[in-house]
Amino acid sequence: MPTSWRVTENMENFIYYSLIKYDPNMLGHLFTLWSSAKGDELLNYPPLVEGLKFGKPFFNSTNHK
Repeated sequence: MPTSWRVTENMENFIYYSLIKYDPNMLGHLFTLWSSAKGDELLNYPPLVEGLKFGKPFFNSTNHK
């Protein structure tokens, strides 16, 4: 399972790669939050916010192979 941390561009590359590679063993993408932020601050963590925006069309898709 690809896992991203803090570099937004890397997270986008991980998600894109896992989608174009199509592998039935691919479970999804794991967002990790290695940050000193607490509570609601985590809702604004850039890689998470941007990752959800980037992945939304794919995560909601029912047109998988």
